[in-house]
Amino acid sequence: FLFLAAPFMAQWMGDRHLELPIKVISVLFLFIPLSAFFRGTYQGFGDMQLTAVSQLIEQTIRVSGILLLSYYFVLKGYSSYETGAAALFG
Repeated sequence: FLFLAAPFMAQWMGDRHLELPIKVISVLFLFIPLSAFFRGTYQGFGDMQLTAVSQLIEQTIRVSGILLLSYYFVLKGYSSYETGAAALFG
């Protein structure tokens, strides 16, 4: 729904260029519950080591992705909206 409603939401927010970042984040919202489910399952079994390791790996990849993609998009002269969408993807 969020992906399909992105043009309307961007217009409602007063900036039609926000459509791309909204679409990017809407796709990523599909994976967050899956990650939370698996972490919660292992926490329920009392296995906190796997949860801790997965969070460390996730944060390392996420922050690296944000920094690298943002740097690349700024370097190549993309707009702040496109750079923001790339950072969200990271």
